[in-house]
Amino acid sequence: EGNIINVHEGHIVRWQSNGDFYFYGMQYELCPDDKIGCGCHNGVCPCGFTTDHNVTVYTSPDLSSGSWKYQNTIFDTATPNRVNATYFRMYIFYNQNTKKYVLWNMHSGGYMTSQSDSPLGRVTIQNQKIEMGHTNGSHGDFYGFQDDDGKAYIVYNTGGKIAVDELTDDYLSSTKKTTELF
Repeated sequence: EGNIINVHEGHIVRWQSNGDFYFYGMQYELCPDDKIGCGCHNGVCPCGFTTDHNVTVYTSPDLSSGSWKYQNTIFDTATPNRVNATYFRMYIFYNQNTKKYVLWNMHSGGYMTSQSDSPLGRVTIQNQKIEMGHTNGSHGDFYGFQDDDGKAYIVYNTGGKIAVDELTDDYLSSTKKTTELF
């Protein structure tokens, strides 16, 4: 449609082999300054570090420019039991065993999970503060990985190192089985 997609720190997934592509990402909802944009510029952070971030979903049949359509906001300030924090980074899994879509978010207090029955449905918070296996230093940026055998993992930065945690069978927490990469 030619409009800017307000999605940051997201990823694209195709849930069915011939289905639409889903673009999930953080939306910096109330950014008041078009000149700076989202994030910080010269130490001024009007948008990137506020507590009004959402997770939005857009879909496209073919990834082409102009084909993306806004579908829903699945996580926002109205989500029940949401911790008042700055949210950033997210990843979404589909758990074949539970038939749930599991959203991992990072917020200024750590990682959290929520889930939905639908790829476009609003999520319900399940775990507001996940204890990870690597406990040295703070946890930083992360990415999700789902293996062919159905096991899922979170790869994350912690204390200047990269760690990989295997997730529980429902993907809502870490098993604390951790591998430190470097």
